[in-house]
Amino acid sequence: MPSVPICSNCQFLLLVKVGSPSPLDGRRAYRCLSCRAPLQPLRSRKFLYFALGLAYILLLPCLGVGIFLAVWGWYRYALLGVMGAFTCFTAATVIRQVLQQPVPNTLPTDEFPHPLVRLIELRVRLEDEIEIKPSSWVAPLGELVSEVIESAGRCLSAGRGAYKVCLKIKIQEGKRELSLSYRGRPVESALNTLFDEIDRIPTFLTPASAVSIELWFRVKV
Repeated sequence: MPSVPICSNCQFLLLVKVGSPSPLDGRRAYRCLSCRAPLQPLRSRKFLYFALGLAYILLLPCLGVGIFLAVWGWYRYALLGVMGAFTCFTAATVIRQVLQQPVPNTLPTDEFPHPLVRLIELRVRLEDEIEIKPSSWVAPLGELVSEVIESAGRCLSAGRGAYKVCLKIKIQEGKRELSLSYRGRPVESALNTLFDEIDRIPTFLTPASAVSIELWFRVKV
């Protein structure tokens, strides 16, 4: 079932990827634009618990083998056992830290915003890597995105066709840029109506650093 991540603390829809890729799977963590809560990436916790258990199971045998070989004077091979134990300990520490971080909730989008129009992906990007601080533009930005999603469900469901639509909105210092792309054979009248509705949404106080919103919809009428 398609879904998008939302903040587990305040249920806000706009999450920004921050930090470096995780050494576990290369995924970046989220941070909520509204409450600034740090959230780990969406990943299988069953796999993390399995990896944590495996690291603990292998820790003592590796250490025991290293000590045994050292006692018999095979120091070169003993070093491998000690290094294996250290690797297991490091992996267990990292996995425990990840498991203690809050996890985003997911918003099912199988019939959102419309039974015939599904929101399949939502990306938020900050042009500059700046610290996310409480700002007056965050709430209006969330309202703008909600209105865009609602308009997409209303306009795109009016035509007939099966295609994907990508809306890109860039906001900076009172200026708003909107671009639209698609895959498949869209209904041009529906896209034009959607573009006009979004263009009529009032502007608001915007940040000095550009914020880009990318929304992907799947239409099946």
